Amino acid sequence: MCVLAPVEDLVPAAALRPQLAADYHQAEIELNHRFAHRLSAGEILAGLHAARLEQQGDRAVDEAQVNLRKRARAHIAAVRAQAILEKGVRPWSEQEISDRASAHTCKILATARRAVALVAAIPPDELRRLREADHHEGL
Repeated sequence: MCVLAPVEDLVPAAALRPQLAADYHQAEIELNHRFAHRLSAGEILAGLHAARLEQQGDRAVDEAQVNLRKRARAHIAAVRAQAILEKGVRPWSEQEISDRASAHTCKILATARRAVALVAAIPPDELRRLREADHHEGL
């Protein structure tokens, strides 16, 4: 998982190596800093969680998706507020923030759905081998 990688690579990487993604998320919490400016490890994990629930037909998927959107909205609003203070850019309306949060959430969820399907197609022995690599490598 590389901070410079696009969302389309980060989400499948986290799906393949969930312990590594969880370690990055823990580091985010401890350091109070996002994995990447445009995407947090927490958002990646929340998107994967929602996609798994959806795949299983679990009704908790709606709540998981709402939680992901709340994360996205909070970050987008905070970044814009900081830009207003530092750069003097115009504030966004609640609708603009909401629209951006919805688009960000949809992108994460679409990528997470593909990642969950990808992982489901990997033979169990191969998946176990990939995940065991997490125990031998650090952040």
